[in-house]
Amino acid sequence: MKKVPYISIAIVISSFTSAQQNLKIKNIDLGFGGFSVLLKNSTYEKESGGLQFSINTDFALGKNLFSVNYMKGGGFGSGYAAIGGDFSFDKIDTVYGRAISITKWMDLECFAGLGYYAQNSILNNNPINKSAINFPVKLSLVLFPNNRIDLGLSTGYNINSLNNTFTGSLSIRYNFIKQ
Repeated sequence: MKKVPYISIAIVISSFTSAQQNLKIKNIDLGFGGFSVLLKNSTYEKESGGLQFSINTDFALGKNLFSVNYMKGGGFGSGYAAIGGDFSFDKIDTVYGRAISITKWMDLECFAGLGYYAQNSILNNNPINKSAINFPVKLSLVLFPNNRIDLGLSTGYNINSLNNTFTGSLSIRYNFIKQ
């Protein structure tokens, strides 16, 4: 299971190589926000949350978008009054999507794909480090204040056998391809 991120990246790179002439790096964005997780393996709490950071790179092939995403999330504090102090996760995804133009200055991007999800948590004072295949879905509302810099609001849901995770973030994006 530890090789899944490398295999995912290799699959994306090999598929991009076959379409090399038309494939272009579209953008890179950094996001910061929060997450909420329904804990399947905890006897004390049923829901937790915390902060998350993400970095995404999108590639364009015609109107098709391919994206490689990395996200790190974790709680802070400990005990019942804390916010997710005993839970953290890492995920890397490769997703396919399309952009839907709403207005001249706003797009809605829809993505779905496959990835790797690893979590660290504590149950009965025992650390739990597990990983699973992840099925991410993501919606992003992208605003275009100029040709190179975009602002965005993203939500995502990660479906896996460990703990399904809902994320929300604000992002800033640098476009390599002018809009």
